[in-house]
Amino acid sequence: MKKLLVLSITMALACIGSAYSPITGFGRLKLGMTIDQLEELNNAEPISASVLLEHSEFQNENKIYEIILDTMTNAYPYYGALDPSVRSFYLDRLAVTPVISLDHVSLKFCQGKLYSIKISDYKIKEILTVKYGEPTKSTEGDEKVFSDSEGNRVVRMDSKITSTWDTKNYGFGCYEVQRIWYSDLDGKMNFMTATYLLDKNVQLEVSAIEERIRGRMKERELIKNREKLNGF
Repeated sequence: MKKLLVLSITMALACIGSAYSPITGFGRLKLGMTIDQLEELNNAEPISASVLLEHSEFQNENKIYEIILDTMTNAYPYYGALDPSVRSFYLDRLAVTPVISLDHVSLKFCQGKLYSIKISDYKIKEILTVKYGEPTKSTEGDEKVFSDSEGNRVVRMDSKITSTWDTKNYGFGCYEVQRIWYSDLDGKMNFMTATYLLDKNVQLEVSAIEERIRGRMKERELIKNREKLNGF
């Protein structure tokens, strides 16, 4: 079954381009494209970041959402955006070629142009490796110590593995992040994997704007808290 999957993916890649072409997108999904060029987004339903956070990425309901700003956006930047020039979308599934569909796709557009693609689908790593070769890997770790139900000392290691492909374009970044971490309270293991394709220059500009917005939000919150102390 594994060989058949790889074979079918390899054949499908003939529809996408040569094995060593620059990475500018995934199939018809390209950095720099406009919202209007992706017709599926015309059917997007508005959803708040906090509600989307409760939406299971394993439901496969083929839903398409535009994420609207709410209080959760500040804590979870990939579920929406603070920058008013950014529009964010989440798609349960998107066909990127006639034969390849990707699940759990998050898209961000700045001033109407796509600059950020996040995909939480195990297939994308295999597809990228078949087409562009093995990525460069780096690993980070952080030791955590817990006590089990009997009071015994238990040591676990949080880990982060980053796999990076050469985009042949200094301004673009393409990488997969796999994280394993353990909950502070009960030591339960958590796992997350996602693949990103970014216009790094736009991402830096948006991040700088959002950092300033967060600073103003914190300042307003501090002022409100001080006002509550009037007469103290």
